Amino acid sequence: MLHSELRINVLDDADPETLWPGEWEDLTARGAAAATFVSRPWVSSWLDVYAAEKPVKAIELRADGVLVGALWLYRLDEPAYGTRWLTVGSGNSDRLDPLLDAAFAERAALGLLDVLADLSADAPVELQQVSADSVFARVAASDPRCRIVRQDTCLVVDLRNASQALELLKKGMRYDLRRSRKLMEEHGGTIREAAPGATDGLIDALVRLHTARWRARGESGVLADEASRALHRSVARRMAGKSLVLRALEINKRIVACIYGFRSNGCEMSYLTGFDPAWSRLQPGKLILADTIDRAIAAGSQRFDMLRGREDYKYRWPVIEEPCIRISIGSSHEEPGRTLDHR
Repeated sequence: MLHSELRINVLDDADPETLWPGEWEDLTARGAAAATFVSRPWVSSWLDVYAAEKPVKAIELRADGVLVGALWLYRLDEPAYGTRWLTVGSGNSDRLDPLLDAAFAERAALGLLDVLADLSADAPVELQQVSADSVFARVAASDPRCRIVRQDTCLVVDLRNASQALELLKKGMRYDLRRSRKLMEEHGGTIREAAPGATDGLIDALVRLHTARWRARGESGVLADEASRALHRSVARRMAGKSLVLRALEINKRIVACIYGFRSNGCEMSYLTGFDPAWSRLQPGKLILADTIDRAIAAGSQRFDMLRGREDYKYRWPVIEEPCIRISIGSSHEEPGRTLDHR
């Protein structure tokens, strides 16, 4: 297949609910990177919430009839920046690399860039939050049609040589975690997973805890608008029992912390956390994060991705900084590095 002719089709207003049945999921598993934010559940939910009335294009790449690449774009019209084709998910998705078969990534990237260059004759094309170390980013960096600027950085913990979360922490922080775990046991605390069909309750708890914490700082947080809440309720329902990570720490049947994330291709991701400040002496945020890392290690995950954002709590772990970039094709008046902000 590596020497097969590459065929590329641009599909207008395709339905992500029904397009590429089975093939999309197979390609996600063969992808060159963790693919949560370019998977069917995320793309379908995101389009429903943010681009239901906007023009959409799905680009498929095939070799010997097999789907080896996919990318979803939507058209955004803004008075300040004009019309642009943007990656579906822009603004509140991380790791928005085009979905490419790992064994076919370089050829597929070259073909995809040709198609995007053709599309840019209609309106500029911008791919946001592409992993800077990806095959697609490397191919784009050598293409004079592409303008590349650095965007946000994702923070990743390497799990390959760890048998438990405690091993990843410095000595003093190990003591703090053990102490918090003891306090949790004394209070009868438990950590439970969201059951399929019952995810809305934990998403609502996450919204409450996350928003309360940010309001205490005089800010609204990323779940303050109904669109964001609708997105995550939809995603959680679609991913429950599959790639969803959604857990709550409860004490006396009261939820005092939540974590929300995903797993994909040997990587577990933490998208959002929230905790009750009234229980801060218990360090519930650290407890539920450490528990999630323990479960990721036990499941054989090699990476724990805390995604973008340089919050202090992330740097308590041995994180590796992995920058993301924006790739622009065609003219653009947008200021360098600007990231759409739905998150």
